[in-house]
Amino acid sequence: MNKELKEVALALIASGNSNPGAADITGTTALMYACLNEELEEVALALINTDESNPGQISNYGMTALMFACEKNLENVALKLIETGESKPDTIGRDNTTALIIACQNGLEEVALALIADGVDIYLFDNNGNSAFGYATKNNLLKVLAAFPVNTIDINEKGYDSIENLNKQITSLKNVIDSFSNVLTNFNNNIINEKN
Repeated sequence: MNKELKEVALALIASGNSNPGAADITGTTALMYACLNEELEEVALALINTDESNPGQISNYGMTALMFACEKNLENVALKLIETGESKPDTIGRDNTTALIIACQNGLEEVALALIADGVDIYLFDNNGNSAFGYATKNNLLKVLAAFPVNTIDINEKGYDSIENLNKQITSLKNVIDSFSNVLTNFNNNIINEKN
């Protein structure tokens, strides 16, 4: 069925007789639906190339096409959306996630690097108290970690003055330290194994 849907969608886009930026009752566009299905990556890319795809649309659930592309590991689609400059990468969606948090959580290193280079807010936390930095550490995204500023955890600058937010910062920092410790342990084990 997805193959037939893909063919129909591509033909409709090519015809120019579609309205790809229109949203349904939930605020979801055709581009968002395409980003929700790994098999429709080609459709998503074709939609992005139209003038009316509305890549910045935010659904009623606070999600964007970029966030959906990151959730479904559609790296090429996510990079193309960022390239448009209209994808609203700082949108905070369900569970307080952002495109950067989702990209780091799913190991999308190139997407995370593009988002950081684009200047997205790196100081946000999801409902689990994890930040993009924490997920990048857990997933050993070393290039991403190197792209974060040295003062990634800056409580005063970002207004993290409540106990709850401070606890999230501390939990995230503990997760980062634990993850970094695991990275070092794995690195040391690899060196020992190579010597043997």
